[in-house]
Amino acid sequence: IGSNCRIGPNACIFPSSSLGDNVTVNSFCEIRNSVIGDGTTIGPGSLIVDSVIDRSTSIGSHFLTRSEEVEVKVEGEYHKALIGAMIGENCLLGDSITLNPGIFIGNSVKVKSLKYLTENIADRNTVV
Repeated sequence: IGSNCRIGPNACIFPSSSLGDNVTVNSFCEIRNSVIGDGTTIGPGSLIVDSVIDRSTSIGSHFLTRSEEVEVKVEGEYHKALIGAMIGENCLLGDSITLNPGIFIGNSVKVKSLKYLTENIADRNTVV
């Protein structure tokens, strides 16, 4: 856990998780086996599992990353990995968003509230 982090009441940060500096984790959140970048804010009631969230991302309440073993393509080769989501920097994600396992969200993406994402989102896109 980095410096100047704020962790709300009833929030659980489980082993194999890392929080950068100036991260805010609001109440009733659970973070498992995930990396959270500097300056990120996670809204209350969120569950983040097996995921990587880059710096300066703002996540609303009741955010959920689902995790399971998926096939991921890396440099032309396919690998099976237990993975949640990969979220780029400077993203703005609304309330009550759920991501399927293995979803990649690019940098500076905006997603409005009440979305269930089943596909990757490229850099600088908005999901309404």
